Amino acid sequence: MQASERRREARKRAEQRERRWTAGCCSAFVLAALGGLGAWGWSSLQDHNREQACRLHVEQAYNLSKKAREISVPLVDPFDPAVAELQLGGSTLDQKFSESISKLGDTATPDEVADAYADRRAAANQAAAEVLNHKDCFSQGERERAAHIRNAPDSVTSVTMPESAHCADGWPSLSIGRQGACSHHGGVAPARIWAVLNF
Repeated sequence: MQASERRREARKRAEQRERRWTAGCCSAFVLAALGGLGAWGWSSLQDHNREQACRLHVEQAYNLSKKAREISVPLVDPFDPAVAELQLGGSTLDQKFSESISKLGDTATPDEVADAYADRRAAANQAAAEVLNHKDCFSQGERERAAHIRNAPDSVTSVTMPESAHCADGWPSLSIGRQGACSHHGGVAPARIWAVLNF
């Protein structure tokens, strides 16, 4: 009789231990799941807040870059890297082509060309500063472009203006375009249709 009671008691204790162990495992699993959900929720909230903050900086940088692109440097080929690279994102080929055509009729003095470059460089630098002050919001390529803009010269030292074809020694021959033009004046110096920025 005592032996059977001891066995029953032992079985009862074993069942209680098993129930406590199962309950403990279930509680640990539920706590871990809740903790994971909480961490995921917190991380998602932080990501959302960071994305919202970054959206403002990205929009600001690209708006500033667009303003820089809208500052035309007269008489300078828009494909000239000194001008074309003063923006964060590239413009389309169509835009560049139309810019090129619109510049063909431009007139300006060397000082006006130099001033326009300085204005475009200053505006582009504002966009670059926005990128470099908030690096986490921008891609590696955007950060590299911003650093390139930041390192671009602030101003030009001189501007070589466009000029029509002429003799190499400066003689204004009327026969340019025909065989033998400028034969006694050092040959023909070809026309230069774009101004050249010298740094």
